[in-house]
Amino acid sequence: MAAEAASAPKKAIVVDDWKLIHNSKRPETRPEFELFRFREDPLDSKDVADQNPEVVARLRRQLGAWRKTVEATRLKPDSETARSIGGEELERLRALGYVQ
Repeated sequence: MAAEAASAPKKAIVVDDWKLIHNSKRPETRPEFELFRFREDPLDSKDVADQNPEVVARLRRQLGAWRKTVEATRLKPDSETARSIGGEELERLRALGYVQ
């Protein structure tokens, strides 16, 4: 695997015996989605996405739902938090190292 392919952004989901990898920014040599049999192929050497389009579609939806949940629960940056709380509380949080 080329260094650029190894460092490209990826997301993955493992469900039952399947592992779906989403290559969000991929080199031309890689497909957007790769599917592997997790237990049979722990080194991800044989992409079986073409033979299992229904599994790819199902796991793609699950991965998308997970990403939406993560985005919705992401904490606000310190700068936004600092604007929404009082000065005394902000100083206490700074003293504890929670806010910079």
